[in-house]
Formats: sequence, structure tokens, C-alpha cells
Amino acid sequence: MNLNDKSTSSTTIDKPRPSIDHVASLANVSRVTVARVFSSPSMVAKKTKDKVLKASRMLKYRSNPLARGLAGGRTNTIGVLWKFSSNPAAPEITGKIAVQLQEKGYMSHISSFTADFDSTLEVLSEYAERRIEGVVIQAVDDWLLHKEFKDLLSQFRAVVLDTDELKPLPFDQVVRDRLGGYKDVAKHFVKCGRKRPFLIGAGGNIGDKKKCDAFVNQLQDSGLTIQQFLPVLENNDNYLDIVLSGLEKEFSNTTFPYDAIMCMSDDIAMCVMSCLIQKGLKVPDDVAVVGFNDILAAKHLKPSLASVNRQTENAVFAIERLLINRLENPEGPIQHEEIPMEFVWRESAG
Repeated sequence: MNLNDKSTSSTTIDKPRPSIDHVASLANVSRVTVARVFSSPSMVAKKTKDKVLKASRMLKYRSNPLARGLAGGRTNTIGVLWKFSSNPAAPEITGKIAVQLQEKGYMSHISSFTADFDSTLEVLSEYAERRIEGVVIQAVDDWLLHKEFKDLLSQFRAVVLDTDELKPLPFDQVVRDRLGGYKDVAKHFVKCGRKRPFLIGAGGNIGDKKKCDAFVNQLQDSGLTIQQFLPVLENNDNYLDIVLSGLEKEFSNTTFPYDAIMCMSDDIAMCVMSCLIQKGLKVPDDVAVVGFNDILAAKHLKPSLASVNRQTENAVFAIERLLINRLENPEGPIQHEEIPMEFVWRESAG
């Protein structure tokens, strides 16, 4: 029976699965070059890389990063460990990190962590078992200083920490000074003559406490006494209701004891402004309000909402630079990049 004669048999022969050799032949490059495109894309000229990727698409070739990892090679996978609870900026920055890394040929595994020591350790252990090459971690708490974490992180080819202050750890760090933004808001309130400031925060972890302390200490240095409302908002889906309930208790009849409010997120600030206006107060004439995160809607509100910009774009590019450099040069010197967050004045700040 002639297997090529379709009229004599219904038997079909599966096409061979495209291999790295097929891609190399179609792209007219060596198989080593094809392997390098998928394992270390930054080492290949753009013109050559584009040619290989085009051939791969035409042949529907897919590299197998897990197989490369099990064989002792590169897996081109990155773990991104970030705090998502009560952090509205988390999806934006982790998404942008994933996009930037994907453009460099790396796939990301994004995971959320809490302040729980054991669960965070478990996620990192899972990353290590999967042969993930590099890890990006939002390191706002001090749990990374524990020996178990340091030993575990040392197993990865590359580690980049996103921190609010430089930590005594042998890893690359992008230091985003959140505290400076809070201090700048406090200075602005003092400059504008506000005498009765109020802080609405989360109070759920060490990072939040540091931000609150920076704001409070800056005001106290100027001779002002500050009141705080710091419910534990983490993992509370109704945290805005908690904030509004606490704010309502501050009213006495129609009077309000504060003339400036710093909020630890823009969504809290928007709810605060709405509540104040409903009570007949004017923002910023009676009460100045400032948020944090500088969301896109902030400048379109009435009045426009002053906020602190996290410098997300700059942070993402810095994280990418440090990570790619470490992946390609694992024995290079430790690097740090500092990116201060910026107070963005708008009408609500007075």
C-alpha cells in the first residue's frame, strides 16, 4: 500500500513536530543562534532575532523552557512576588514588569504575598523548585533579612528588590523613597498654614508604619500635633466603609476639627472629599486633602486631587535593567538605583 496515496487508505501521517533545526534552516542561521534567541535574547542582534522569531511563528515552533531548566539550561522565567492586598497600584506595576520582561524574552509568574512569614517562604521555595531564574520582590517589610529568606534567594540567578530604603542584603535593589513623598506633603501643609492635620492610613504592616512615622515626625518638627486614624485595612474588602465610618465619628454636629487630611491611597482620598463636601465643607478652603498613588482619574476630579506619584514607569525600567544585567552577568557587582516618589500638587491640596 502506498502511504502517499490518499485514495487507497484513510491512514494519515502526522507531520513531524517542528524542531530547533527546522527553525535554524528556515532562518538560515545556526541552531546555536536559535537556542540563544530563546535563552539569552539580549545577546542576539535585533535583525537576527527578528528573523528567528519570524521563522518560529511560521513553523509554529515553541521552545520548552521547562525542558531546558531540567537539563541544566536557562528557563527564561521570572518570579514576581508583590503585595496585592490593599495595594491598588500592584496590578499596574506587576503588569508593566511582565510586559517589559516579555519583550526581552522572559515569561513572568506573578504571585501575591502577605505579611505571613511561612506562606511567603513557601512561594519562594516553589519558584526555586520550578527552576525560575530570577525573582523580583516588593520588599517593604523586614522579613527578607531573616536568614532563611537570604539563603533561599541566593539560589536564584538574579534577584531584584523593590524597597523603600536600602536594605543590608547582597542583592540588586531599586529604592523608591516612599517616605520622601509623605514628608513633602507635610511640608506643604505647613507652608500653607494648616494647623490641624489628620492622617488616614492602613496601619497594617511595617511599611505603612514607616510612612505614617515619616509624615508625623515631619509635622512634629514644625511644631504641629497630628491626629491619626489607622484601622487595619489589609484584607478588608469593605475598607472604604471602615474609613468613612471613622471619619463620621470625627464630626461634631456640623463642625470638623481638622484643616488638612493625608490619605494613604487615592481611593480613600476621593471618599474623604465626597464625605466632606456632603457635610457642607469646601475642599481645599476648609480642609485640604492629599492622596497617594496618583491614579489617572486624580487630575480630572473637581477639585483635582493632589497625590504622591510612585514613579512607576521609572521603577519598572530600573527593575528590568538590573534584572537583565544580573541574569547575563551573575558575578557582576551589586547595583542600587534610587527613585524618589514625587508629591504632585493639585487644587485639593490648597
